[in-house]
Amino acid sequence: MLLNTKVAIELFTDYDMLLFIENGLRGGISQCCNRYSIANNKYMPNFNPDDEIKYLMYLDANNLYGYAMSKYLPLKDFVWSDNNLTTQDILNLSDESDVGYILEVHLDYPPDLHDKHSDFPLAPENKPPPNCKEPRLLTTLEPKTKYVLHDSNLKLYLKLGLVLKKIYRVLKFFQSPWLKNYIDYNTKLRTKAVKDFQKDFYKLMNNCIFGKTMENVRRRVDIRLCSTEEQARKLIAKSNFNRRTIFSENLMAVHLKKTNIKFFKPIQVGMTILDLSKVLMYSFHYEYMKHRYDSKIKLMYTDTDSFVYEIKTDDFYSDMKDDLNLYDTSDFDKNNVYNLPLVNKKVIGKMKDENKGNIMTEYVGLKSKMYAYKTNNKIEKRLKGIKKQTLKNKITFEDYKACLLNQKLKYVNMNLIRSKFHSIQSIKQNKLALSYKDDKRFVNGDDITTLAHGHWSLMHLDLFNEQYDIKSDDVINTQ
Repeated sequence: MLLNTKVAIELFTDYDMLLFIENGLRGGISQCCNRYSIANNKYMPNFNPDDEIKYLMYLDANNLYGYAMSKYLPLKDFVWSDNNLTTQDILNLSDESDVGYILEVHLDYPPDLHDKHSDFPLAPENKPPPNCKEPRLLTTLEPKTKYVLHDSNLKLYLKLGLVLKKIYRVLKFFQSPWLKNYIDYNTKLRTKAVKDFQKDFYKLMNNCIFGKTMENVRRRVDIRLCSTEEQARKLIAKSNFNRRTIFSENLMAVHLKKTNIKFFKPIQVGMTILDLSKVLMYSFHYEYMKHRYDSKIKLMYTDTDSFVYEIKTDDFYSDMKDDLNLYDTSDFDKNNVYNLPLVNKKVIGKMKDENKGNIMTEYVGLKSKMYAYKTNNKIEKRLKGIKKQTLKNKITFEDYKACLLNQKLKYVNMNLIRSKFHSIQSIKQNKLALSYKDDKRFVNGDDITTLAHGHWSLMHLDLFNEQYDIKSDDVINTQ
């Protein structure tokens, strides 16, 4: 990549700048906003014209991180700047200026936006949900204190109604689209690719760049193998000794704490890529979908680069024709029943129908990474932490519905092969697969609709009482 771009990325020498950027690292948003819906439209064989017309759409952004990497990214000349920018100054900033900013700010979420924004609140935060200890990436309607973000995100958030109360610090830098040619080159090759392997390879060549900018060198470990008592004694006597793992009578691993860490990854680039990817998703949701459909659209589910929508409109595919510049329709059949032209093949940042024109008929979601849906020719199930074969053979679409509507938990048995201390074992695991508990959102009494934490209607309630008493990763292991 560096050979292709011929740039030298400046690394931080100021530790405060490094910590500042680390506070702004936030991954992709994944949450279940509304938990059940059935479609009803003229493209379905069981269409009922007397009922309300509804479409269920699964839209996915083409190579989201590739899109972000083709934008202006930090390169050099990092300095602390005056924090005397006003709201109007920020709104006037250009996304294609040679000068970029990363800011630490205080943002308020006006209560009059809560109902409109509850499905997909702006400015996600890494924090523990109520009654939980482990931090998650949450979208809340609460004020954001000392929130670190890119100027493009701040500009969009202010445009959509958030209120800037204070700027604490501002990091100024030189930026340019120095990765764009590399991204465009791989995207062009991916467009021409015929085989799935080639398509995946060229996509990986883009995404791996992002991955390398995001490596957390703090997690690197120092492990020494020793086979004699003398070696073991020397290592255990070190001041940075942490623990040891015994493999056999003559082999032991000694885990040492790092005595120094060299920060040589451009995490400011990775943080900017993450933030710019959110700009695309928030912009599409609020400036296009919500602007066009207003109260007639519900966000059912989102996961980093995708949206599942319930839309009340006469013909969504006809609506797509009005704004084909936003969509990639190349996966539709050439002679599709919607008369959609095939355009924007693999163009980064364009939204495509994940179901390739097949009608989604029913959707049920339980929480992040735990949902299922039907189309007119297949059933798709998603369940993190469960083996594919187990999901395919032991969990049905009806199990998802029963869990949601009847609060019926689903446990499954899985046979696994695990290696512990280099000793291979066969394990039978009984795991809680489906749970109706969702700690990322406040679930209403109907068990279908949810509210974001911080919503004005929750302020005076005893919110969570017994709601989060079950952990979805509880397991029972037997050997």
